[in-house]
Amino acid sequence: MKNCMRGNCGHCEICQVRLLAEHQQTQAAAVSVEKMSADLWGETTPKKENILQEADRLTSGARREEYGDTKKSLNTIAVLWSPILGREITGREVYLCMIQLKVVRQLNGHKRDSLVDICGYARIGEIWEDG
Repeated sequence: MKNCMRGNCGHCEICQVRLLAEHQQTQAAAVSVEKMSADLWGETTPKKENILQEADRLTSGARREEYGDTKKSLNTIAVLWSPILGREITGREVYLCMIQLKVVRQLNGHKRDSLVDICGYARIGEIWEDG
């Protein structure tokens, strides 16, 4: 590709490099302004959610809406598991078994997701127990 030698055509190699550098500088400046603003107002840089916060968000928000009523879901799972296990299963047993499934996965190697799921199933258990 031929260079325009002026650095403003936007199509040649020189212009492409210049545009990329300007974009990276703009992004860096935006991050810097955001940090200065947070410092000015005494805010801290947002931190990653801990596992309890994530589990609460997942069991209280969109996922709960996506999967439907918690007690109804646990009861449906219990009905489906009962013939397989040869006895009547309760919603309580379902959430306790799901916690144990995640514990076993965690024993096979640490995965943050398994810990989030353990907390999530404990939250589902709380919903079950609270009626």
